[in-house]
Amino acid sequence: MTRLMRRHLLAVVVVCLVAVGCAPVETGPRPPEIDYGHDVSVGCGMIISDPAFAAGSVLADGTTLKFDDVGDMLKYHFERPDKQVAVYFVHDYQSDAWLTADEALFVQTDSLVSPMGYGLAAFATRESAEAFAADRDGRVWSLNDVKLYVHEVAHGSGHGIASP
Repeated sequence: MTRLMRRHLLAVVVVCLVAVGCAPVETGPRPPEIDYGHDVSVGCGMIISDPAFAAGSVLADGTTLKFDDVGDMLKYHFERPDKQVAVYFVHDYQSDAWLTADEALFVQTDSLVSPMGYGLAAFATRESAEAFAADRDGRVWSLNDVKLYVHEVAHGSGHGIASP
């Protein structure tokens, strides 16, 4: 092998190593892959058809679960406290991009027809959530507010929650 060939080979190896080293590393749980129109919601057994409302959870053991509605997902887990959730995923209502439920803001409004009737939509930004809420006479909530609401609806606790 000539000196020039060794230099070219070395350059190729260095470029490859740099490319591999700079590639983004995906860590942590990932949202479920949903085949819309075919996959079934674990919570209610309905076919998941609308990405705007679809949700998912990843359990501590890595199991992924798919749901057709944020409220359906939370109700399912309230009723199964033995299933340790590592992360909840929701779709941004406007873009259908996956978000963790912890980073999302939610709008609850009776004017939104969601698959299981909770009237919940998730948003990536406060601006978009507030604009949607103003347009639909809704309330902007955090995940904790949504959990209280779903618990109240599902179990009739009688405790109302106020808009944050």
